[in-house]
This record gives sequence, C-alpha cells and structure tokens, in this order.
Amino acid sequence: MNESSESLISASNKLIYISNAGVLIQLKDRKILIDGLCRSNNPIYKDPSPEIAQKIKGGIPPFNDLDLMLITHEHSDHFDPVSVDEFSKNNPGTVILSTPNVITKLRTYDSMEMDKEQANLIEFNLNLHQEETLNFQGMKIRIISLAHMGKNQEETQNYAYLIEYGLKLLHVGDADAVSENYNQLNLVPQKIDYLIAPFPYISIPSARRVIKDYINPQKIAVLHFPHKELDHFGWIKATRKSFANVKEAFIKTNFLEELGTTLIL
Repeated sequence: MNESSESLISASNKLIYISNAGVLIQLKDRKILIDGLCRSNNPIYKDPSPEIAQKIKGGIPPFNDLDLMLITHEHSDHFDPVSVDEFSKNNPGTVILSTPNVITKLRTYDSMEMDKEQANLIEFNLNLHQEETLNFQGMKIRIISLAHMGKNQEETQNYAYLIEYGLKLLHVGDADAVSENYNQLNLVPQKIDYLIAPFPYISIPSARRVIKDYINPQKIAVLHFPHKELDHFGWIKATRKSFANVKEAFIKTNFLEELGTTLIL
C-alpha cells in the first residue's frame, strides 16, 4: 500500500483498492472483499500483488476477520478459483457468495478439503434483472443480476451488490451501463453513497446519463483500468479527457488506478 493508504488505515469506513475490480470495504465493524482474488488471463488488467494476495489468503490484517467475500462473476480478471479455494480453507468463517458458476467451481475444485456441503458458500441463481436480498450480520445485501458489458456475454451471469450498513455502496461488477439494466431498479430513492463501477461508466456520455438518471450516487469510484504501460488502446487517456469535459457538473468521482489506494467513505 502507498503511504497515504497506511495513514488512513485506522478509519472506520473505508475502501481499499486491491486488484482490477477488487476492493476491500470496511463499514464500522464489518469487512467485505469484492472481486479481490483474481488472476487475469489478459495481462493488461491488474491482479493483486503477490504480497497482498498472500495476506488475503492468510487472513492477515487488514484482511483478517472478513465477514463476506462477494464475487461478481467467473471471469478471470474478477475471480481465481485457486486463490479463493486457498482462502476458503484458511478462513472458514468467511461466507463466500456468488453465481452458480463460481460456486460450482469452488465446490468441485480438487484441492477442496472441507465438507463441500457444509462449506460457507452461498449460491444465488438469478435470471437476468432478477434480484434477492440477504440480511447478514446486520448488513443488508441486495444481489442483482445485470447484463455483462460487451459482445458475446449473454450467458455470463454478472451480479451487482448493493451493500447497506450505515452507508450504501453499489458494486456493479462488469454490468453494462445501459438503461435496460437500471431503469427498473428504483435506485435513485436509495440515496446510494458510493457507486463502484468500471471506467466506461464515466468515459461514455450515454453511461454518464444512466448514472445520473437511474443511480445518482453521492460519489463514484471507477476502476478496471488497464496497466498504464499496457494501455495500447489509450483507454486511460480517453477516459480522463472525456471526464474532464464534464467534471465540474458531474458527480464527484475518484479514479482507482494505483493498487493500495484508500478512500475514506
């Protein structure tokens, strides 16, 4: 973690940027890790550093006593079954929640030594735009199935998670920023404190309209940026240029690019 992260680590409500779309969220006495353990098949995206991955798997602070591990979908830049399996064995008290494909991979993984029927794995099998609510240790988790962005992703189950525990945070995974995904969710009255979303949500004008019309959070944290040295398509520069044109009139937005960056919530 960088120096600023270390100085902020004691704050009770914070978000630490861990990997490509991975964040550690601490809300008072609760800790949730979302998409933190990944091993991307595409090297342009950021895996957790070996040091951080080992800390997560070993339950070493600040990753000790995790209440929930949430995984948005099975793609390698969001989920590594080998790492999550190791984490699960070392941290049996942490509940892992995800899609059927993710949970099936964990239940059938060869090295799984725990009782596969008793492991703390929760599977929600949701149709597109269907949702469920889980009340867990005082937290309210709204699990929403949203269409994954990009072509040929119709079969990918992507879950967004709206976490409510004092604050309200929405992590959308790789959900497409289109009105069809959000126009029936009634999110604006929820007064969401933080939207956590991939960078196209602020780089594309139509996506920004979706945010304003259907989510309207207090703040935004954008991630899923490629490594700068591998950004051959110029996505980072294009995102910053596009956002600069609307920055003053748009919702306050934090760019999560450097692993270890910490936001006080």
